Amino acid sequence: QGRGPEAACQLRDAHAMPTTMLALKDLVRPLSVTEFVEKLWLAERHLQSAPCMELRERLLEIDEIGDIQLLLRKLDKLDRRVILLGQPKFRSRVRAADAYAFLHQGYNLYIRYVEEVSAEALALAAGVGTQLGIAPAPNALAVEVFTADAGATASGHYDHDINFQILLEGEKHWRVAPNRHIKNPIQAYHPALGTDGRERPFSEEAYAMNVAVPSDIPADAEEFVATPGTVVFLPRGYWHETR
Repeated sequence: QGRGPEAACQLRDAHAMPTTMLALKDLVRPLSVTEFVEKLWLAERHLQSAPCMELRERLLEIDEIGDIQLLLRKLDKLDRRVILLGQPKFRSRVRAADAYAFLHQGYNLYIRYVEEVSAEALALAAGVGTQLGIAPAPNALAVEVFTADAGATASGHYDHDINFQILLEGEKHWRVAPNRHIKNPIQAYHPALGTDGRERPFSEEAYAMNVAVPSDIPADAEEFVATPGTVVFLPRGYWHETR
């Protein structure tokens, strides 16, 4: 994802996969696949990989990722919506045809359903899914794109899925923290303000270890800066905010 805006197990030999697919080893450098699985995946810890410009170039060669306006036009034909992220605690949706106009107004465009309009992007990601035993799209594997101008933000939240985010252009400032309130959430939680100015409530109390879920990212969050070619791995439910 992203444009300038996750017990021992035996993994398939990456060399047996088609060259059009990514392999897990491409995303976790300098760790080996075994080190990643044992030290991060199973331990539910995040990772910022070493830069890999070859990985970046392979993604930018995909038409729909290299050209955001093309991607939005294709998604609009399917009547898909784009999510706008920003501060303070802002989250909304617009038609794909209207989304590009918000890019230069300081919003993050969170573009989903890329796998529905780009067979090449889906094929590239399928190798990692196969290695991790993840069902293919549309069941459990998705390709998403984020794009933003300098200074645009996404306020603190956590997702219900496991993410590998590959930075293609620019720099992305991250704050991340483990989730000590809920394990294996079934919904993403983005503290956001409703039209009445009130914060939208946390909705998964039955699954929470501690229902006093914070409305801001934990104060002890770790900070780092991602650069082109780096991959950020976030376990399920990991708190994060970006600029």
